[in-house]
Amino acid sequence: MTLIKRSEPSFMTAEQAAQRRGYAAESELSLRNAMEDLLRQRFPAARMCHEMVMGQGKVRADLVAVDLTHIAAVEVKGEYDETTRLLHQVGMYQLCVPEVWMIVPDNHSADGRLIRHLLPSVGLIVASGMTRYGPRLLSP
Repeated sequence: MTLIKRSEPSFMTAEQAAQRRGYAAESELSLRNAMEDLLRQRFPAARMCHEMVMGQGKVRADLVAVDLTHIAAVEVKGEYDETTRLLHQVGMYQLCVPEVWMIVPDNHSADGRLIRHLLPSVGLIVASGMTRYGPRLLSP
């Protein structure tokens, strides 16, 4: 039995995933990099996978840390992203992995907090003070 559908033959890097949307993706890229750094601190031996297909191919997790004993999935919303699918995305991730996180900038924090209220087991990190070069502060 497989919980996570196999991804494409090669994983995307964060930079390749961000190139899909041009300038608007710079915000997402900085958040992905910040979250990858946090996950590497928690799971030093984990493999970081970008754009992992989950939920029978219906959704893709932006970042997944795969360790021998644990898997954590992250959905990243940049400043210019829509949050209309966020509840569906993180709900599908919960069916596939034991730990799910959302990382959002200030302008999407209300949506993130509402989803966290509905799904309290999903972690939320709000990045405040977004600049062209990334978040100044990550706070739960």
